[in-house]
Amino acid sequence: VSTQSTGSVSAELILFLFPFLDVRVFHANAPSHMNTPLDQLYRRNECSKKQSYGKRVREVEGGAFSPLVMNTGGDIANEFQKVLRTLSTRISKRTEEPYSEVMAHLRTRLRFCLLRSCLIALRGNRRKIAITGLAHTELVI
Repeated sequence: VSTQSTGSVSAELILFLFPFLDVRVFHANAPSHMNTPLDQLYRRNECSKKQSYGKRVREVEGGAFSPLVMNTGGDIANEFQKVLRTLSTRISKRTEEPYSEVMAHLRTRLRFCLLRSCLIALRGNRRKIAITGLAHTELVI
């Protein structure tokens, strides 16, 4: 596996190896981030995720790890952009759809997922969760 100078696996290799992706969403306008440039916030969050999971994924799982960092405004970090570009290119070649339409579709879906996650975090989940009778279930080992 070749690595870039930043120590991250290149985006082309991510989809060939076993991809491990982890999402982090942060609020760029939080009081603790007011005096920090946006690119530094992205780098800090990416490095934090890589320190937490990167070594384990490479050594134990034998895969590639890429943190998918975005802010609550919908902007995404550089590594996330690389993954999206690679994924869009592969999907557009496979389905023979225009690259721009595939990229627009992926970005739209991502932003709706972000919106849904923010709403659930703010107001809670309104779906009724069916609780099964686990007390009556036998586990056979």
